[in-house]
Amino acid sequence: MTLIIRCVDTSATPVKVEEFFMGFLKVDNTTGQGLFEVLKDTLSSLQLDIDNIKGQGYDNGSNMKGIRKSVQNKMIQINPRAFYSPCDCHSLNLTISDMVKSSSIGGTFFAAIQNIYVMFSASPNRWKIYQDHVKEYCEDQKVRHTDGNIIKQDMENFEFLLSMVIWHNILSAVNKVSKMLQTEDIDINSDIQQLKGLTSYLDTYREDGFQQAISLISTRFKKFEMYDENFGFLFNVNKIHSVDDESLKESCMKLEGYLQHVSSKDIDGMDLFLELKMLTCIVPTSKKKPKDVLNFLKTIDGPSSYPNAWVAFGILLTIPVTVASA
Repeated sequence: MTLIIRCVDTSATPVKVEEFFMGFLKVDNTTGQGLFEVLKDTLSSLQLDIDNIKGQGYDNGSNMKGIRKSVQNKMIQINPRAFYSPCDCHSLNLTISDMVKSSSIGGTFFAAIQNIYVMFSASPNRWKIYQDHVKEYCEDQKVRHTDGNIIKQDMENFEFLLSMVIWHNILSAVNKVSKMLQTEDIDINSDIQQLKGLTSYLDTYREDGFQQAISLISTRFKKFEMYDENFGFLFNVNKIHSVDDESLKESCMKLEGYLQHVSSKDIDGMDLFLELKMLTCIVPTSKKKPKDVLNFLKTIDGPSSYPNAWVAFGILLTIPVTVASA
């Protein structure tokens, strides 16, 4: 159990509200009576009189806040002036938790998030990858299988992406208020105003947030579908082997049209087709990403020998996946 004491220093100018971390208390009996005995003994050892306590606050566990057998009740029996106040931040978290439990979709979404967390936290190596925000690669077949299932079942569906947008917006607003409630100079009036503001935001979001999230996801999907339709065959050079000549030629000609404006065009589709057929024979299988191909072309004077492929892969790399906002 953690013990923190809050007091008002009236000898200071201006008057200061201060909090002191007194330490972690070893607890073997987690009933209200057991916790209270440890608290009472600790205060006594610190030469602090329970009769001087003017307020007490805990999380919302029944052993802490309960009406009859909790710590707060035991304290009030000795000192009725020790007004009890539940932790607002914990109350806020419990409210959000109940929101999730009231929706089957919300429960499914957070179960998926939990699966992702468990997968990454299972080893220091994967956790480091997670922290660095890069794609995971692991030689462990079991891990790769789990990874693939999570991506396919949990992440590659519209419902998951929509839930991610909705909960990101909700939890961002909740987090801001939660941080405010934890500032040392917060007072009851400000506390109430913050919670009223959050309630108002959630009421508004209930009315129009869903449609805004739908619109955002749909816009992103359309953008990626457009990129995939025009550049998809260049994402992985190794896969070109499995594409028949007519389909590859059609993709190259379509890309020519996409990169053409009036009489100006960036590539020649037929020449790109021929260059790609040659490249699939000479590019090492380990060089499958657009950036890898460009670096390989530089080593063989490829920019001049494969000008259309050079331009096509270069343009693909210039397309931003996300756009940062100020």
